[in-house]
Amino acid sequence: MIGFAVLIHHHLCVSTSLPATHPLCAPQFIRPTAYAYKDSRHRSKPYNELPGPLYRPPQPIGLFQNFIDHQQPVVVAVHRNHYRYLTDGDKYTIMDAITGSTVITLTFKWTTSLPREIRDAYQRPIFRLKMKSLSSTQTFNALTPDGGDHIMFSVRNNSGFLSTRIALSFVNPVDGRHTEITLEDSSGKGSAMNYKGVFILSSEPSRPVLGFVTPKPPTLIQEGPASTAMREKKRNKSYYVSIAPGVDGLLLTTMCLIVDEIKAITEASEAGAEAAAAASG
Repeated sequence: MIGFAVLIHHHLCVSTSLPATHPLCAPQFIRPTAYAYKDSRHRSKPYNELPGPLYRPPQPIGLFQNFIDHQQPVVVAVHRNHYRYLTDGDKYTIMDAITGSTVITLTFKWTTSLPREIRDAYQRPIFRLKMKSLSSTQTFNALTPDGGDHIMFSVRNNSGFLSTRIALSFVNPVDGRHTEITLEDSSGKGSAMNYKGVFILSSEPSRPVLGFVTPKPPTLIQEGPASTAMREKKRNKSYYVSIAPGVDGLLLTTMCLIVDEIKAITEASEAGAEAAAAASG
């Protein structure tokens, strides 16, 4: 499974019993700092500044080690093609915003816009996504890729009229404690649903910030040519997930994919209501 940072040969290959020559044991996201990160004195678009700094939490936060081990903030670019009839590989392109390296791939059922399965860049399944039926809130469960019913983590839409609150809960393997990450508005009522949001470790009283989602590449980085080309395609809608060191970027990115699904459900419901009103009128 590929993550965001330079993969450490000993940790990955020993923990997974892979040979050192296996492609998953090769470094993937080597980042020359002088290339990747802009000098703060030469930022041309201050409106793309992140709302605040991103610091490493006292202990790792997440489930998927290869998406936690980055040593500096990482920005993932999510490019979504809005053309309706597409194959799996064309609906989303999810990449490291600097290097252009593929981070994850998605598979879909023909009848849904929710990803059926999340895979790594080598098409190895990581988990399955399923929306819980007959629930008072919109709840999405991540299940093990082997077809079983074990829930790895859950995401709930706890949003109200005045604010957005998407909550992801799991048991942190580091300490065995229940952990909750919430995606909340960072720029006014409902802004997180338009990709202006902040990820907060809400299970901690101090509520530390773990990342941000923004509709444009933040000035923290210089976006690479591959990501820029995807962003400039007419049919693409893009957003960017900025992740603190030591935080599971796969979990934060998945929360944004679920926001996409929540928006699709809302739009379909509104369209149905308008059609019914027009028919009755």
